[in-house]
Amino acid sequence: MKELLVLFSFLILYSCNSDQSHDRLLHVKSIETDISDNKDIFGTWTMCSSSSNGAMIQPNTCQTIVFNSNGTGYIENNAIATENFNWTLKMPGMKIHYPKNLAKQTFPDTTYYVDFSKRDNRIDLILRHNDNSYYLSK
Repeated sequence: MKELLVLFSFLILYSCNSDQSHDRLLHVKSIETDISDNKDIFGTWTMCSSSSNGAMIQPNTCQTIVFNSNGTGYIENNAIATENFNWTLKMPGMKIHYPKNLAKQTFPDTTYYVDFSKRDNRIDLILRHNDNSYYLSK
């Protein structure tokens, strides 16, 4: 009986230690990933609607948002680049930061919850923060 108790205790201690080393390996791996852990983000997106405090907003012209693979991006209004920004994506969050203090920003500097959905030849992306949502597609 004493031998079973010692064996059982050893198994419990071993399993606890192996879980901790596994967590450390996962943590190190996440630090070493590049700018994005979802390659679907790269490229040109169209944003034709957003919502704020439950009200849907649809401007007369859609904005074009470009996410470059080096962590930079820009927003075009009527084919003119109007805002440059930096971004990082570590699912499920995307951090957007403007290098200069712009008076008007499409995406305020913050971290957004990211939701991708794929249908046929289309990818939809929703960026959410508090009561604001931005709907992009490509």
